[in-house]
Amino acid sequence: MRPISLSASHTINTALANLHPGESRRLVDPHGSYMDLCVERLTERTAAVAHYGEQNGDLMADPDVELWQGPDDRWYAVNMTQAYLGIYHQFVEFEGQRPVRANIRAQNDAHAFISTWMRNVEVQQGAALARLRRGDYWTGRPEAGAAVVEADVDVDVNAGEAEAEAEAEAIAAFNAWTPNEVPSECESERGPSGLPRLKG
Repeated sequence: MRPISLSASHTINTALANLHPGESRRLVDPHGSYMDLCVERLTERTAAVAHYGEQNGDLMADPDVELWQGPDDRWYAVNMTQAYLGIYHQFVEFEGQRPVRANIRAQNDAHAFISTWMRNVEVQQGAALARLRRGDYWTGRPEAGAAVVEADVDVDVNAGEAEAEAEAEAIAAFNAWTPNEVPSECESERGPSGLPRLKG
């Protein structure tokens, strides 16, 4: 069996930081633009990573991937559920705690998907992952009207007043920006996808 990529493993390890068996965490996009990432430490050696959506009032996991951490401390896809499509794939069969059979081709396809998915998560949930990497394990959505990034910033008490002021201005600008606004460096027209076109 081949493990998932090191970069995907790094993202998953970050998301699982300080979780004990039976505990879970939700990484939230404060603007609500992307689906939250849910991670759960199932046992010492297994974890689940999922996006959840809602259909007819029911939570639907798509995808929901269960991973096993091998003796080499690398992650391997065990199974994957795609609830919207009604699909369940099992890649590895276990006897006790030991894998005994694996569908290598399907598992390699899943690993390619997981690598792409975790690259997207790094972009979409980057702020929440950065908090986790700094040891701040709160990853929830702020109260309405609260500053989105305020808790994300480490202000160096030894830094000059100008640096602290510039950092505070950057935070205020970020918190004031909404995804529907067109930044000054963008033209007023929008492209076919509805996103602003960049100048140049």
